[in-house]
Amino acid sequence: MQANTSNLERLRAISEGHRRYVSKLDQELTEISQGEDKDYERLNFMRQFLDGKQESLSEMDQEILSLCEVTTIDKEIEESEEFTTSIIRLKCKIENAS
Repeated sequence: MQANTSNLERLRAISEGHRRYVSKLDQELTEISQGEDKDYERLNFMRQFLDGKQESLSEMDQEILSLCEVTTIDKEIEESEEFTTSIIRLKCKIENAS
């Protein structure tokens, strides 16, 4: 059981790191969107990067769900879905800025 707890903590920490980086991309996107000159190459990179992050986070979320306590599954799903929604929102912002 100790190994599962350790793996769960590690997965949560990794997932949180990915989420913080996506939040930084959100800030960068806001700056790009407000600027007069759009960096379309950067916007394209951000879109592709978010696709990869979404897939990675989805896989990690599934692993977290398989390791977490049954009583926390609802909370884990809610947090996962909220962040997935924020990634989709960012992708929409990128499409609108392009």
